[in-house]
Amino acid sequence: MRAALLFAAMGFVSANALAYGPCESPAQYNAVYEARKPWGKALAEKRFDDVEQHFSSVLKSVETGAMTDAEAAILFGVFEDKSTSAQEPLHREWIKRYPKSEAAYLAAAIYYLGAAHSARGSKFAEDTSDEQFEAMGESLVKANGLLDEAQRLSKRPAMEISQRIRIATNTGNPQRSTQLYRKAIQDDPRTLTVRVRYAWASNPKWGGSVSQLTSIVEDAKGLPEPDQRYVKYLVQYELASSRETQEDVKGAVEGFEKTYPLCPGLEGALGAALRLREKNKEYAAALPLAEEFIKRYPERGRGYVARGWSRYYSGQVKESIADYERAAELNYGRGYSGLAWYYETGTVVAKDPKRASELYLAAAAQGVPGAKEKAAAAREKAVKSGAPSAPAKP
Repeated sequence: MRAALLFAAMGFVSANALAYGPCESPAQYNAVYEARKPWGKALAEKRFDDVEQHFSSVLKSVETGAMTDAEAAILFGVFEDKSTSAQEPLHREWIKRYPKSEAAYLAAAIYYLGAAHSARGSKFAEDTSDEQFEAMGESLVKANGLLDEAQRLSKRPAMEISQRIRIATNTGNPQRSTQLYRKAIQDDPRTLTVRVRYAWASNPKWGGSVSQLTSIVEDAKGLPEPDQRYVKYLVQYELASSRETQEDVKGAVEGFEKTYPLCPGLEGALGAALRLREKNKEYAAALPLAEEFIKRYPERGRGYVARGWSRYYSGQVKESIADYERAAELNYGRGYSGLAWYYETGTVVAKDPKRASELYLAAAAQGVPGAKEKAAAAREKAVKSGAPSAPAKP
């Protein structure tokens, strides 16, 4: 099935073909990420013909306007996933078989950009070795050369330019990022992926500025309304993120709360606002955010735990335990540990240290910090109270 038809079948190519579907709903967001999952494996299995046909079709759909380049960028992102991090020879073979394929060169460039980030690591520069920087540089040089080849073959090179902005940002060249961005939106006013990458690059922590960020919204005024809204979301998110970096927590949380309604399909701003309200113990303010999270993601435990926490500290103790029970049903670690506390303390329910120990063990299995120790303490209480010991596994 051609890429455009696949996207249409999944429901995120709208009547306006330029609209960026993942912004609109969690279902559309999930669909695009689900669509890319099989292709890392396909390359690993050396199904070069299938991979070439699929990703060349993706680029053709971008060229004709049947798919946004931002959605295509997500699909190509499969080559940067950790699951494909050892596949350098496969990319060389793909290029060898299809030496005139833009898709093959672009995919390999994205692979090397991922390798560069892995080599660099996430620590501050002073905590990063010279060897790590050298390895990053080697991968960036390879990526840049592959982007040259991909761009030479491209009829609409916004995908390549967005990756060049990424390189310029990572090498501390914000002026180059701006030059690339300005030329790209002039040559291809439809592009979203370049605007996405430049919004990230324009965060003050990467050498950008508030005025630089806000100008991106102005530059997007010729786009369809859904895409303008997506660009505005990105810009406002980066502004709020910058405020958080500057430890302006009040400004950050207000910025995230202003941002999340713009894109019901994206978790970032909503999750950040909820995280900051929880961190500040602002129970009443966190409650509507938790409700919105549950509305968007009813099968995820985080929203229920946040709502249970807010309800408990707002005096709705009986209502709060139901949220922790639901989170535990969804196999969410903090759901188990929160519910364990109710049984350990006898809040709302009868005190049951054995049950508390079981729940803490379940939380520990999900990686909740301190849960293993709490399970041991609850088990000791159970023994002292004469209750049977909790089993080794929940």
